[in-house]
Amino acid sequence: MTSPESRVLSAPIRSTLIGPIVAGAVWILLAVFWFSRTSWETASTSFGGFLGLTALYLFSLGFYLNIDSAGIDARWGGMHHRHNIHKWLGLVGFIFALLSPSLSGSTLAGPRAMNVVAIVALVLIGLTVLITLFTQLVPIWPVLRTVPFPLSWFVNPPYDVWRVFQDLLGVWVTLLFAHAYLACPPLRQDPLLATVFSLLVVFGVCCWIYASFLQRFVFKGQRMVVTGVRSLASKTVEITMEPSDDKPLHKGRPGQYVALSAPGVVNGPHPFTEVSAPGRDVMQVAIKVSGIDTRVLREKVGVGMEVKVRGPYGDLDLRRATPRQVWIAAGIGITPFVAWLRAIDELINEKIRRSGVSSSKIRKVASQEVIDQLGLDTVDMWFFHHGEPAYAEELYYWEDRFSWLEVHIRDTTESERQSAAEIIAETPGLDIDHLDGVSAVICGPKTMMRRYSRDLRSLGVHPIIREDFSFR
Repeated sequence: MTSPESRVLSAPIRSTLIGPIVAGAVWILLAVFWFSRTSWETASTSFGGFLGLTALYLFSLGFYLNIDSAGIDARWGGMHHRHNIHKWLGLVGFIFALLSPSLSGSTLAGPRAMNVVAIVALVLIGLTVLITLFTQLVPIWPVLRTVPFPLSWFVNPPYDVWRVFQDLLGVWVTLLFAHAYLACPPLRQDPLLATVFSLLVVFGVCCWIYASFLQRFVFKGQRMVVTGVRSLASKTVEITMEPSDDKPLHKGRPGQYVALSAPGVVNGPHPFTEVSAPGRDVMQVAIKVSGIDTRVLREKVGVGMEVKVRGPYGDLDLRRATPRQVWIAAGIGITPFVAWLRAIDELINEKIRRSGVSSSKIRKVASQEVIDQLGLDTVDMWFFHHGEPAYAEELYYWEDRFSWLEVHIRDTTESERQSAAEIIAETPGLDIDHLDGVSAVICGPKTMMRRYSRDLRSLGVHPIIREDFSFR
């Protein structure tokens, strides 16, 4: 007889790389098809044309990967792999689109008006790709944060600016490849090549329209109503929501995020980490002001507001870590850990309810069963905040409630964050020279994440599990 499935903790998310493998196989088939139908007498022209076709294919795949889908996440190695692959596809596609005309010898072929349109489209595609690239470079080179306005909108853009550029990318890609069709003789002369080219364009455009626009209206989530608003810090609130109908909440896992849509949010659903334990009848998310949409939510959210929630998404799972864990969080990065602590407590309560007996002895037994189930032994949490902290009191509450948890909270307005070596040295029971079996879970700004990941890895900490909110 099998035990009933937990409402709180689902089975671990299993992801594969079948998506990239299939995409690579399709690209090889495209290469065979293209070169079998073009002339080898002009190898440079044929190769240049194939680079253009590859650019179209990569952009189309990028639009596909921009769709929020747990199924796509699972097929592309998880959410973080999907986002990283999406960024690289855009960069490589842009480079190929630049090289294609010069190699094929058709730089200015086609109608003159379309030439101008193609040049403008290529510039705007490059600008969009550079903005996305800069969001990855700022954590590596913090000096980029000091670039003056208006360059700062391109080097270190607000979320809303980045979102607008991403939403318009499909327009420039469509215009560029309309020009490519007119400028490339093999596409106009070979019906089969033209058909394949057209199918790629239609696929990419459909994915772009759905990901950037229709997805927010083709609603697959849940309609909810705000039933509580709690201030956590000067720029952070926690809102509680309940379904507006009789449908149960969508089942998620601790630490996942949902896409929240509310009146006044101009850029569509915005991602927020769910901090409530799965299995409850309410959903809670923490909102920190970081752009126009979050500012609107922070100022206007109130009890009775109707919202829409899509998801959950994400694949952060602490069960991938070793029994001896170090948690490191900064700012709003504390939310996945709050979700896991609440889920652990709810999992204990679930076991007590199923036992039919409530006593301190049963709670102790249930607590040990949960710890064994999660593979936990000892956890030290380091939480760095700037000014007023969110969830500090609750963290101390969990420290008193869970014997395996020790909390260290530091205010970075008073002193800088400890280095990785200092964290290890100040964590009870750890020896910096013997870190076998010690793992780390990190969540916060990308600059912090990169530094701690690199330094902890060099010290011998493994595995290192990250949640960097890599939505862009």
